[in-house]
Amino acid sequence: MVVTYFCIPRKIIVTDTDIVLYNHGFKRKIPKCDILKARSVTAKDRNGLWRKFAVEGVWGYCGIYASKIHKNLYIYASQNKNWILIETERKSYIVSPENLDIIDVINK
Repeated sequence: MVVTYFCIPRKIIVTDTDIVLYNHGFKRKIPKCDILKARSVTAKDRNGLWRKFAVEGVWGYCGIYASKIHKNLYIYASQNKNWILIETERKSYIVSPENLDIIDVINK
């Protein structure tokens, strides 16, 4: 449970060059030039979702998951709603911002 607290993003910032996930003690950057697209997560994306190496708890979801569609999903979500799938050539990420308008900002 303590591990989850330190892994979950507390803030998501979109800059001109990156999407930055700020956690307690570290930050993770997803370069915008690597992003193929961002969209809302559908029920189909979540179908059969299971943990490969991840933690879940009161503060959210953090780690590597898999589903029937995606072999590796890197999930950094502080809530179970507003999930956004960010696809790059090498990885797929799920984040959970407060506002889904961030999808338009990412896809610019």
